Amino acid sequence: MSENVDLLKTARNFLRHRRIVAGAAVFGGVVGVVVALLMPPRYESTSKWIPSNKDQAASQFAGLSAMFGLSLNMASSPLDNIPQLLSSPLFLDTLTKIKWRTVDTNVARTLDEIYPLDVEAYPEKAPHFTEEMVKAEALRELVLEMVSYENYGNVKAITVAARDPYLAHDINEFLLGYLDSYINGDRKTSGKHQLEFIEGRLAEYDRELKRSENALFRFMKQNRVQSVDPEVQLEQKRLERDLRINETIVADLRKQLESARIDVEREIEVIEVFQAPDLPMWPVRPKKKLIALLGVVGGACLGMLASFLLCWWRENGAEFRARLKED
Repeated sequence: MSENVDLLKTARNFLRHRRIVAGAAVFGGVVGVVVALLMPPRYESTSKWIPSNKDQAASQFAGLSAMFGLSLNMASSPLDNIPQLLSSPLFLDTLTKIKWRTVDTNVARTLDEIYPLDVEAYPEKAPHFTEEMVKAEALRELVLEMVSYENYGNVKAITVAARDPYLAHDINEFLLGYLDSYINGDRKTSGKHQLEFIEGRLAEYDRELKRSENALFRFMKQNRVQSVDPEVQLEQKRLERDLRINETIVADLRKQLESARIDVEREIEVIEVFQAPDLPMWPVRPKKKLIALLGVVGGACLGMLASFLLCWWRENGAEFRARLKED
């Protein structure tokens, strides 16, 4: 029964201090709204793509070399190097030098103009670092935070987060073109290696074909009369077989040579985009309603705590002060 009385008493105390609780909740909501308004917006633009199946130069090159029993120790796919590419200083500096459009102005600006950075050099700790170098490093860190690359197996995704929707969209669009040029350049380099490889093998097997033709010609000239000798017939079949094999290899290498020449010269799309960079309409952060609601709940909790402390002080304050005087 005493527990029920205590609970009812506590409820009455809260009702007695409902203005304190309500006021704290309103204050917390106001603080939450102010914080949400002061937080910079964050817009995200995402694109998704897959590597094109049109680019078969590297796999054909490896298969052709394997046919001749050679191990070329070819480099990994350029797709494996994309995370390193996106974090390389050369790429980051490229982004910082480009002028981008934004919503709030019609004049394109660089990233250091869109994101004013207050940096200063530290001559005592690092005298070799100038203010320009410190600023460049800060801009690189900024770009690293903006761009994220995710690999979902065959599907690749790029997400750009920025304070401006146009900026997020345009950087993402630029990245797709940059990656396409990078992978295409790698493909052409691989194609040139393939072309050189085929040219070398073709010259070698051209000589081998002439050698087998001359060997068969000399043999037939020495054995003009049809011989029934099994050894002679076996040798003739062996020479003819070598000639056919070399003819087949040379014909195939010539086809591969023409195909490799075309691949080196042509431009193909090595990235198939199935989700183009979107122009974000609303910021993903801050979530103003959620922050305001958390402010209200937090303020109400503080008000209830204050109400509890006031009730405790009214009931036990005199006794507590008496104990302090005795001590």
